[in-house]
Amino acid sequence: MRKEVYVEAKPGNVIRGKFDPNKTPIAEICPGDVVTVETVSTIGILEEFDQYMERYHLDEKDPVIQKMLATEDLERIGEDEHTLTGPIYIQGAMPGDMIEIKILETNLITDFGNSKIVPGYGGVPDLVKKAESYRWEYDKERMVATHDGYEIDIKPFFGIMAMTPDGGQVTSPPGRFGGNMDLRELTAGTTLYLPVEVEGGLFYVGDAHAAQGNGEVCLTAIETSLEGKFEFILHKKEEMTAPRAETETHYIAIGLDEDLNVAMHKAIEESAKWIAELKKIDFYEALMLCSTSVDYCVTQVVDNVKGIHAMISKKTLKLA
Repeated sequence: MRKEVYVEAKPGNVIRGKFDPNKTPIAEICPGDVVTVETVSTIGILEEFDQYMERYHLDEKDPVIQKMLATEDLERIGEDEHTLTGPIYIQGAMPGDMIEIKILETNLITDFGNSKIVPGYGGVPDLVKKAESYRWEYDKERMVATHDGYEIDIKPFFGIMAMTPDGGQVTSPPGRFGGNMDLRELTAGTTLYLPVEVEGGLFYVGDAHAAQGNGEVCLTAIETSLEGKFEFILHKKEEMTAPRAETETHYIAIGLDEDLNVAMHKAIEESAKWIAELKKIDFYEALMLCSTSVDYCVTQVVDNVKGIHAMISKKTLKLA
């Protein structure tokens, strides 16, 4: 019987800076179970969070604010600031398997988010001479974020969704296990497919964004706190070379590499192979369909490992 589990972003359930394979799982589930996971983040805020609270008159008794404060006191295990909730152990998952993660809901749990620019980072690090931080206010009825008269449609998603890589690692570079992909398509209604590298999979999630442009070129998106609802499905002995995703209208192939040209090469290869599998055609015909119908987008350029994702239309290729 399918069960539903709720996981808070409280001390003990969160970790800062690393996918740690040795952290005790915060939940153990069976394939088919549904898990709601709370994540909190203070990324994007330039000053100390207690100063930020005072500046914007935030209520220190608010439970989400209390959890955000608690994450600021966490020891940073890796080199990165990302605060993750996890890991979640999936019964029966073993290396060589695949986990299908259905993203059922992504719900904002604060009324604000922030974007930050830091010298030496982002898509144009040489042009950034000083640090800046910008606050966004949410109009949840209209689902827009506002800053200084600008409005951006809110489309919340998690920048990090990962199965723990074998041996663990810091949170920033994405890889075949998922991680800090910053793929804005991974919002409610999308399915993500990830390979299992360690027993139980050990799923981590965090780095929530209210909205992001492809590229995430200033270093951050609208960084925020978010609650996600996921269903986990186990596929035994299904090897993967890269993450894959699926929306109602598209399949999404992903290429990752430190060199953006190589990431593009990998995205083309992954999308051509996937189309060939789905249509039962040879690689050359699939490559022609990639060139005539698939859109290749820069996912993000702010990590050491950059991303290209291929949007494969189900309608165009008669895959729906």
